[in-house]
Amino acid sequence: MKLKTLLLPFAVLVLCANAFAATPSDESLERWLDTQFFDRELEKNMIDGFNVGFKPYADKALAKVPEAKKEQMAKAIDRYRENVLRDLITPEVKQTIRNNLLKNAKLTYTQEEVDGMIAFNSSPVGQAVVVKTPFMLNQAMNELMTFGLALTEKVAQRHMPEFAKEMQGIMCGGKKPDTSCKQAKQVGKKHKK
Repeated sequence: MKLKTLLLPFAVLVLCANAFAATPSDESLERWLDTQFFDRELEKNMIDGFNVGFKPYADKALAKVPEAKKEQMAKAIDRYRENVLRDLITPEVKQTIRNNLLKNAKLTYTQEEVDGMIAFNSSPVGQAVVVKTPFMLNQAMNELMTFGLALTEKVAQRHMPEFAKEMQGIMCGGKKPDTSCKQAKQVGKKHKK
């Protein structure tokens, strides 16, 4: 009986605390994003992220081009990259990202927390953090992308022989082998003679 008596005030206190945790207003969430220069940083981060991810593929494609055509091909690849970026980073896409972030922030933070972040981000130290954070994140992401791509390539290459053998079995096995298998066998027989 005493346990129930002790738990009841605690339960009421918890319920009251949750009731007072106000959902942040749309205006305060917009102000919170503005203190972080969200719109400017979003576009910059989208461009930087795309370029980091695109570069290994562009470099790989360019490596296969004869030296006499490299400059022309590099310009074509750069035009392609620019066209993709222009169609990728539209006002509609940026607004969709902003709206998604605002919706999830509203579900995550209280008004008090948003007010605290606005106050911090508006302070001199907060502004220094806001300015430095994109550089830190960009450097970290570049290093992680390079690491991730190298690791993926290494792991993919390790499994490639087994995959190639399985693909060969699929293509050349069964009742209807692919025509390339017959051609490969004929070339192999010519080389053995």
